[in-house]
Amino acid sequence: MSLSEQNCNPAASGGVFASTHWSVVLAAGDAARPDAHAALTRLCQQYWPPLYAFVRRSGHKPEDACDLTQEFFARLLQNGALQAVDPALGPVPLVSAGPRVFRFESTRL
Repeated sequence: MSLSEQNCNPAASGGVFASTHWSVVLAAGDAARPDAHAALTRLCQQYWPPLYAFVRRSGHKPEDACDLTQEFFARLLQNGALQAVDPALGPVPLVSAGPRVFRFESTRL
């Protein structure tokens, strides 16, 4: 079962964002590191439930919320946002940009 299949159901609430673990964020953003894939997996597992819950609370049906959450992660990876993070600048773009991205994306559904 994929991550999206595990988390794309109405019972998967998990609406609380965990504290940022900068070592994991930095590892996920550095493809040259041997632990990059594991770190990215951990980030997705950690942030998927609260992002999905946010979209559901915004009024989207479960299947649309799943699609929007998946799109958010796809764009995050395509745009190289994890490579640009800097712990000195504050929150991970994943958290701070999430609501804006979903407001924009939700107009498509």
